[in-house]
Amino acid sequence: MDFRLCLRRSWGALVGLVLSSSCASPGAEIHFSPIFSHHSVPGYDHAEVAGGLLRREQRGEQTVWALSPIWWRRSDSDGNILTDFVYPLGRHQHYPDRPHTRTWFLPLFWYEREPNVDGVMETDWFLLPFIGGSADDGSESSFGVFPFYAKLENVLAMDELTMVMFPLYVRNRQNGRNHTWLLWPFFGWRDGAGSSGWHIWPLYSHAELENKYTATWLLWPFISFRKEKLDREHHLVAYHFWPVYGRITRDDYTANTILWPVFGWASRPSTEYTAWNLWPFLRFENAPDDGRTFNKIWPLWMNYEDRKSKWTSLLWPIIWYRHSEVGGELRENWWLVPFWHRNVVSQNEVVIAEEWQLWPLAHTSSARDGASSFRFPAPALAPLFDPSAMSRNWGPFYEVWAENSGPDRSWSDARAIGNLYHAARAEGHDRWSIPVLGGRWREPDGTTHWSLCAGLLRWHTGPDGSGMEAPAFPGPGWPSLNQ
Repeated sequence: MDFRLCLRRSWGALVGLVLSSSCASPGAEIHFSPIFSHHSVPGYDHAEVAGGLLRREQRGEQTVWALSPIWWRRSDSDGNILTDFVYPLGRHQHYPDRPHTRTWFLPLFWYEREPNVDGVMETDWFLLPFIGGSADDGSESSFGVFPFYAKLENVLAMDELTMVMFPLYVRNRQNGRNHTWLLWPFFGWRDGAGSSGWHIWPLYSHAELENKYTATWLLWPFISFRKEKLDREHHLVAYHFWPVYGRITRDDYTANTILWPVFGWASRPSTEYTAWNLWPFLRFENAPDDGRTFNKIWPLWMNYEDRKSKWTSLLWPIIWYRHSEVGGELRENWWLVPFWHRNVVSQNEVVIAEEWQLWPLAHTSSARDGASSFRFPAPALAPLFDPSAMSRNWGPFYEVWAENSGPDRSWSDARAIGNLYHAARAEGHDRWSIPVLGGRWREPDGTTHWSLCAGLLRWHTGPDGSGMEAPAFPGPGWPSLNQ
């Protein structure tokens, strides 16, 4: 056969195939990243635009929407909502079963609503320069416009805080005691509930609380005297001539410092407590009565122990090990700052959660039920930034590879940067695809579907035989499996 005739017939067949091909049906899988893609397996549905900058994902009863890095939102059937705004600046979280609501966008806005210890719902908020708060039973009402005026209740461990033209006038009240400043912090006085005193900072101050303490200082911070625990059999007495010498005594306890904070030593013979330090290089402390010890040869070595926790540091601040027991759980942390860390939570010698990071290359986490995640690279340096939050908000910009799996590996998904590769698996269905090139779908009964050339070439093989399938541009064109 003439070669040119053969070529014309082959080209005509290919054109006819393209012209006769159908578009992928609505809801079908499409993988045309980074422009658009849609993927599904049972209980999982994922769609995204622009390589993941705009995306929607549904997994079971949980739905995620994102416009990275501006906004990310997750909600579930129980009404729980978690939203990030330009992480790490903003967040909204709402848990109706607790109930608890908190929203912030730092440094401009904060809102929190939850019940207090008496079960009364309280609301606190600020929107610079405004600040306020209230309680549903009317027991609290706060409002302020900083620095002009504020009257706040139950703030910063105080019952009430009042400010007028800060720092011109400030007054706080706690347990019936008042502390008032004029031109804060220079002039002030105390009164109410056995409290008295006044100060002219930094020249002189004297304060008393009946049967509790007395305190005086001159030329702050150079000279100070104080007595505390006056209602106890043994009072605490302290005086300092800063930085030359200071001394604290109570019963048989004594502590001394010279050229604070450089030289110091303390002891209590009745409990065999001893401590001494040469700041910042040496400190040795031993408290047998509560099982506490602290030893330091800085920066080479530091070690702290008590009955429930211990930590060790080598070549501070590079190498750390922490060990603590909380609520029947053993928590262990290893750090090689800033490059590596590992956290393990165990119960009855069984690991229930584990996390490690090789910064900035990789981060992984796993749980006893089999759920896990992996990210490459992972530039979020914990605990300064949450690696999971960084991934969900900024991941589309830098993550070369990301994968997740559910309990007992009942489901899994994986993607490459820009969604140039995507895979998902659940309930025996296993799908993967690459834009334009194609992909594979394996069903629980062993039937395997293939899609190549943007869905123009499709076929299947399996127990019931094999055959061609209709084209579905831009492919792979498989039906949605999400229920």
